[in-house]
Amino acid sequence: MARPFRFGVNPTAVSGRPRWADTCRRAEQLGYDVILVNAANKRSRTAYDH
Repeated sequence: MARPFRFGVNPTAVSGRPRWADTCRRAEQLGYDVILVNAANKRSRTAYDH
């Protein structure tokens, strides 16, 4: 059985919780199935830092 193809997005320049939530909602509206988060990059701030 073939699996359906899924699309993901990796938002790298999002700061603050409200903006992060808006970005995720917009990605969902556009049909993305996966949000990729790079938590290993210590130079970048995450939505949880605010």
